[in-house]
Amino acid sequence: MKVLKDPSLNRNMNIHSGEMHVSGSGQISIVLGSCVSVIIYDPVLKIGGANHFLIPSRAEMGARPDLNKLHYGDESIVELLKEFKKRGSAPENLIVKLVGGSGERGKLNIEIAEAVLRRFQMNVENCSVGGDFSRRVQFNTATGDLRFKYLNSQFEDLEKGLKTKAHAITKLVSISKEAVGTEERIPRPRLILIGSSTGGTQIVKSLLMSLEVNCPPVLVVQHIPQQFVKSFVESLNLKSKIEVKEAVHGEILKSGNAYVAPGAKHLACVLRSSEMVIQVLDDPPVNRFKPSVDYLFSSVSKFDSCSRVLAIILTGMGQDGANGMLELKEKGAYTIGQNEETCLVYGMSRVASEIGATRLMASPIEIIDFMTGVLSDSNQ
Repeated sequence: MKVLKDPSLNRNMNIHSGEMHVSGSGQISIVLGSCVSVIIYDPVLKIGGANHFLIPSRAEMGARPDLNKLHYGDESIVELLKEFKKRGSAPENLIVKLVGGSGERGKLNIEIAEAVLRRFQMNVENCSVGGDFSRRVQFNTATGDLRFKYLNSQFEDLEKGLKTKAHAITKLVSISKEAVGTEERIPRPRLILIGSSTGGTQIVKSLLMSLEVNCPPVLVVQHIPQQFVKSFVESLNLKSKIEVKEAVHGEILKSGNAYVAPGAKHLACVLRSSEMVIQVLDDPPVNRFKPSVDYLFSSVSKFDSCSRVLAIILTGMGQDGANGMLELKEKGAYTIGQNEETCLVYGMSRVASEIGATRLMASPIEIIDFMTGVLSDSNQ
């Protein structure tokens, strides 16, 4: 359980899912998709805090051994209120606001938050909840100032009573103007590529879990010891709606399937007529890795056009995948790197960004929301 409390160390704090922070100084930053944040301010003691939770409750969604109690809304909110009690806050002084909760999962998160706070007789203001879009939140724990932005707009002041607004993600995927500079129309991909290393296994799982059965084929290179590949693939398959399997040489790619590189073998993809075919090869390591992200990305960059390819590079040490991603981008692929704030090791995606290989740097939640948009039925 990650409780971040030291204001002298945390003047600017990014709170990820399964974390919370309480202090009398500094600013909290949170990116929310279906997750919800309960944001509390005590104007008497001039302290503030927030949590960030992913799942309503163990009872409703089932316990996951990889998640701590702060991931579950009903437990996380109680822990947050305990922190204020420890600091001497009187319940009647607390100003409580909710932000986040996009999509169907988000509705459940909002409901559990409201129910728990009612139980503690807290008055709650739903500042910006629901809808089908992500938000980035900034909260000053010393002043109580709370601001948010949608991914395609400037920060807007929640204190002025702004409510949620429509999000045209179905026909036009709105990219953060900070990252791209303008909005652009993204075609529905025919192929998704994912490269990942240190700290990326859970993110790969989250990305695959977000995909529906009609999704395009997905090729995954995850740097992982050979002996763990089988159990990793089995876990991905168990948690996902799509079928996840270890890649087999010569297999034709099919929609609704994800193929993970075997241990100690390279994964590649070639075009034969109109079909995409897997290659599993025993060539020497690339960038010291086997399988290598660069090896996969470079193989796909040999396609005549990559305009219907979506390539994603996640957390990891070194630079594997950066050069191959640049080749893909130059052939028209849409390329995304995981941003520094959410990377356990900001290496692979950092190098990709530095050499100009990425068109967007984003958090895992933002990547999932982006994929949901470009894969929607109305974005054909």
